[in-house]
Order: sequence, then C-alpha cells, then structure tokens
Amino acid sequence: MANDARLPAIFGRDHARYGPLMAYGTSLAFAARRMASQVDSILKGANAGALPVEYVRRSELIVNLSAARKMAVAFPDRLLRLASQVVG
Repeated sequence: MANDARLPAIFGRDHARYGPLMAYGTSLAFAARRMASQVDSILKGANAGALPVEYVRRSELIVNLSAARKMAVAFPDRLLRLASQVVG
C-alpha cells in the first residue's frame, strides 16, 4: 500500500520480500536457527547455564531499486555501496 501511495517505507530485514523502499535490521530467521542449535545442544545434555549468550551481530540494509523508480526516489551512490543487497 505504501508503494502504491508513493510513500517511502522502511521495513525490518525479514520483511524485505514485501517490497519496501528499504529494509534494515538483523535476520530473525538467522537468530531462530541459532536458537534451535542451542536447544539441540541442551537436549543432547549440555548445561544450559554453560552455553554462551549469543546475539545476531550483523545488521543488513536492503535497497529496492524497483520501488525507488516507482516513487521517483534516487539513492546516493554511497548508500548503494553500503547496502548488503540491492534488488530490483
């Protein structure tokens, strides 16, 4: 709806598939895989208190050129170089 109204929108990283102008953040899917790995370790007998605390350290920026064209938005070259992924 935001794209149809030509309103720039920034979504969370995992919602980039919905076509916002940009998406930024950490991958919740990656975090879920790491959590599953820790649960597996616990189920195999590891001491939960001895497991290291983990967090997703890498944020990603996804830029959607197709949405930008529809909104007549131009991204600076510097932003495109910083992006983790450029689509469209």
